[in-house]
Amino acid sequence: MELGAKVRGFEVEIKEKDRQFLKLDKEIAEMMSYLAKIREFEAKLENEKRFGEYAKFIRETLRDSAQHIVLELIGEISEEANGLYCAIMDDFSQELRWSEDYGIIITESGEEKNFQQLSGGEKMGAALALRLALLKMLSNSDFVFLDEPTQNMDEIRRENLSEQIMNIKGFKQIFVISHDDTFNEKYGHVVKIEKTNGESRVVA
Repeated sequence: MELGAKVRGFEVEIKEKDRQFLKLDKEIAEMMSYLAKIREFEAKLENEKRFGEYAKFIRETLRDSAQHIVLELIGEISEEANGLYCAIMDDFSQELRWSEDYGIIITESGEEKNFQQLSGGEKMGAALALRLALLKMLSNSDFVFLDEPTQNMDEIRRENLSEQIMNIKGFKQIFVISHDDTFNEKYGHVVKIEKTNGESRVVA
């Protein structure tokens, strides 16, 4: 009797141990699942961190590259404008430079002058040279309008400008609007407009 009671007691104890074992096994499985999720989250965080660092690198690279490209482009436009300016002014001892802050600087005999220090004719020549250089290198337009391009210029510079306009490449049509007759004998089509009694009419 006593032995049977002990056996039954062991059986109850074993069943309780088995129940506790199953419970622990379930808890371990849940903990392993949580641990796997934590590792997954850690991997995602690491990937996001790497992506953030890569995105930062790309942004900085593009920013630095854009600045470099702009400076290169300014240099090329400046060089083109300088050639045009010297031809317009008929003075290749001068140099026009388009600065990084988009200012126009003329160097003559080692002396630098900014745009505000130039004479009226020099301002017109410099502005026109830069405008033509910009249109030539950046514009997708096939035509350009020049409104009173010889304003404030003497006869020699007007003549030089008219010749230079004839040599501009890259445009199918160049329209010059001017009161100056310098262009009349050079261009293929001249439309003359006169105002009579307050009314503008084409006369030639």
